[in-house]
This record gives sequence, C-alpha cells and structure tokens, in this order.
Amino acid sequence: MLATLEAMGSQGLAARLQDGAFMGVVQTLLEGYIVGVGAEYRLETETGDIASAPARLVSSAWFANPSEEPVGAYLWLTDGSVVGAESIIDLNGDRVQVRLTSGENAVVPTAQVLAALFDADRVVALSSLDADVDVPASRRWSSPPAMLPASTSHSSPFFFARDIDIPGPMTLSWTLPADAERFGTTIAMPAHAFPWGDCEIEVRSGGVSVHRARLNQESPRTQINVELVSRDLEIEISEGAHGAVYDTVTLIAPIVLRGSN
Repeated sequence: MLATLEAMGSQGLAARLQDGAFMGVVQTLLEGYIVGVGAEYRLETETGDIASAPARLVSSAWFANPSEEPVGAYLWLTDGSVVGAESIIDLNGDRVQVRLTSGENAVVPTAQVLAALFDADRVVALSSLDADVDVPASRRWSSPPAMLPASTSHSSPFFFARDIDIPGPMTLSWTLPADAERFGTTIAMPAHAFPWGDCEIEVRSGGVSVHRARLNQESPRTQINVELVSRDLEIEISEGAHGAVYDTVTLIAPIVLRGSN
C-alpha cells in the first residue's frame, strides 16, 4: 500500500491511498486538514471526522499555508526551496545578494539559483487569468486545457506560474491587465507525442502575429519573449502533418510582465 499526502490548493491537504489489487489499483482520496504528524498522519475531514494513514506508508507531504499574494523578490534554488526577500541587490558574478524582509543581507551562490523574480508586483501568471477556448468543430470532444500541479521539487512553480497543458488544436484567448507589456513562456511538445506529433504555434497580440513556430520531434520547443501591443492575447495551436491526435503542447511558466509605472 502507498499513501501520498498532497496539497489541495491553498485550502487544505489530502491523502491519496493506493492498494495493490489483483486486477489493478484501487485509489481512495481523503480530503481535510492535517492535525497531527507522528507514527501516523491524522487529517480532519469536512464532516469533522478524523482519518489517519500510518507514517510508514506516506511517501511525501506538502503543507499549505493560507493563500497570499507574492510581494517583493524571490529566488528558486536547486535544493527545492523558494527564498522570499525584500529585494535582490546584486545578481552578478558567482553569488546573488538579497536583502531579506528582516533588513539583513544574505548571499546565495549563483550556481544554486534556478530562477529569480525581482518584483512580484510586475509579473502576472497566465494561469491566474481566465481563458476563452475555441476548439475546431471537428474536435468538439477534445478535453479543455488544464493547469498542471506545481512541481514536486518546489513548493511553488517558477514565477508562481503553473504550466498549462493544451491537449490538441485550439485557440486560447486572454484579456490581460491594462498595463501588460511583454509575454514570455516556453511552449514544448511532450516526449509521448513523438514521433507523430507535429503542430503549428501562433501567438497574437491584438490580432497581430508576434511569434510563430512549428513543433515536432526535431524541434520540440520554442521560447517566447515578445512585446505586447494590446490587452488581447491569443495562442493558436493548429495541426500539422500526421493529423491532430498527438498535437498536445505545454505552456511552461507562462507570465505577463506589467509596466513599471
């Protein structure tokens, strides 16, 4: 038997229990707040009952704090931690110097920094905005886009932007903040789509094409960092060779940069 405790948004935690069975795997999902950790994990459910799972069967756990808007600067480190700071003072050479909210300075080796966010107020995660989805008539049965969970290696995704999985040809449209200036992400085709995956990507701002690319096994990803001319952002996925079945892509940490004023 395997138990995994995982965060359910910012509202609580869950325990997922998996029992090996003769004909397959049976899964039971328990939701609630962790009220005790010791020889067993104890969770209080919505009904007030206490559910438990022996600690020896728990492979990992995520503890969720109350949801708060990120402020200041942040570093994502190779050991899985996320460091919040008042500001990043210096990002040159072999070390990064930050000023903590306590007023003290701290130094982190540059080799340990995976990502740096200088001002959280200027970055908007695309996953936090509602998208309109237009699916071709021939694929009305297609699943909708899905926001992927935060990486299991970090408590928060890079730039607090969750990846967005797009399961086939469709057009996604967003209305961005009025002061949106730039859009950045990496769009990647997953390995399981090869060798048949082949699609066209077009990014438009205010109806104007600002980025085009073709993704397939030979060219599985494209990096995007474009200036925006409008609040209206569109990303269109169109099928290429071999049909649409394997034309799935992922937007990795998609973010919008706001103006400094």
